Amino acid sequence: MTGAKNPRPFRGWLPGLAVLGVVVAGCSGWAPPSSGPVAFDTAAVSIVSEGDTASLQVEVARTEEQQEQGLSGRSDLDPDAGMLFVFEPIRPDTAGFWMWGTPFPVDIAFMDEDGTIVEILEMAPCTAADPDDCPVYVPGVPHASALEVNRSWFESHGVGVGDRLLVTDDGEDSNGSLGEGGARNGGAGE
Repeated sequence: MTGAKNPRPFRGWLPGLAVLGVVVAGCSGWAPPSSGPVAFDTAAVSIVSEGDTASLQVEVARTEEQQEQGLSGRSDLDPDAGMLFVFEPIRPDTAGFWMWGTPFPVDIAFMDEDGTIVEILEMAPCTAADPDDCPVYVPGVPHASALEVNRSWFESHGVGVGDRLLVTDDGEDSNGSLGEGGARNGGAGE
């Protein structure tokens, strides 16, 4: 399962704990995502670097249910596709992702509130029977959003830390905003 996966530190934001930044370890046991399919909005995004612009189609995970589901249960990801996780409030540097239930490797970029990439990590599939046995990939930087793509997509498109994610088309997004984690084309983060 990829996405906003903090299987041990966070199960979701508890208002008082989020404000205080308290990490609760070992809270109630892990529960699988809902048994039915989770619907995602889609968007076209571009990543602007010094030399070029790379574009891809993404599914957008805003809700806790969407973020828990992530890419888990899928056998693959189209070559120029990804999943964009948008977090409100901004997640701390210790909030990470895991790969339980996702059988293919991905790379993940973490963005600040302006859509600037602040860290990129490689994530390997976890085949453990127990999700608590999967490694958690922690970026070490606060992040407003994260973008998962197929392994080596960032490298093959010349994308790196300091490049910027721009939303070029909201697709099916009904509220017209990705929040703070993705900047509008030509504008500041919202």
